[in-house]
Amino acid sequence: MSTLRRYGYGDLGLTLKALQRQALSPWIWRKIVGLSGSFLVLLFVLLAQPALAMEFEPEKCPDPDPEGKAYLSLGETVLRVPIRTLNIPHAPYADSPLPSPPDASQPLGCVGNPLAQQSLIIDFSFSAWLSDRKTPSAASLREFRLIRAEPDFYGLSQGSFYVSGCDLFPRRVRLGNGLQGCLPNKNPEHPDRDEVGRYRLDPQDYVMPFGQTFVMGCSPDIPRGVVCSVDYKVLPTVNLVYRFSTDRMPLEDVVEFDRMLRAQIEASVVPDYKWRLNEDQEGLQ
Repeated sequence: MSTLRRYGYGDLGLTLKALQRQALSPWIWRKIVGLSGSFLVLLFVLLAQPALAMEFEPEKCPDPDPEGKAYLSLGETVLRVPIRTLNIPHAPYADSPLPSPPDASQPLGCVGNPLAQQSLIIDFSFSAWLSDRKTPSAASLREFRLIRAEPDFYGLSQGSFYVSGCDLFPRRVRLGNGLQGCLPNKNPEHPDRDEVGRYRLDPQDYVMPFGQTFVMGCSPDIPRGVVCSVDYKVLPTVNLVYRFSTDRMPLEDVVEFDRMLRAQIEASVVPDYKWRLNEDQEGLQ
């Protein structure tokens, strides 16, 4: 499976243009294009695919959920979520088959027939997951996506993403919430972009699932400001990707927000879901 398909790239083209406008050195620009340019053609094809939608009617399920929630699957992970309109941006890829549902005769979204997706794009109306949050709320997010990911794919949280940024950027910061950053020198023509850079949290200060390290990349936004991206494995077959503008959610709030968001996602998981394949295997033992 390709990197782009496993990784939740957002507006990569806009990010590249913004970095170019930031007057980065030609050497740095060549490095960025070398890493990202090969994804662009595939990216535009994916973005051009229309999303489908279907209205979920819980009362039509043979065993309706008491709270009217829908059942969605990303890989073998099944989530029980408060949503009525099911957006289907990408069906699972043919080379990544899923186990069979317990009862495919049930309407999609019922407990016996979860709606299988490659990625789940959650819009701002999905505020029920953020009901315990005061400020910033879901409106602070530019993107909130759950992506089906292979068990060995961890997104930005692993590898050299943060270290490579520190090799390029000379400025260092440490925020009150523990975020450490490597940033380029300030540009007096763009004081609104002083937070551009790469950030991490010490694993001892913020424990992440699967032994990951929290890392975050912040890029120039268009036409002004800064947009930050977070991407890591939140469940065994699910990666979490979200993006926000720092004028809507300050960097000082990121740790608290991420902790709350992860807790609500984990609470939505249906534990020990019995796929039909699993039941068949148990019957043979």
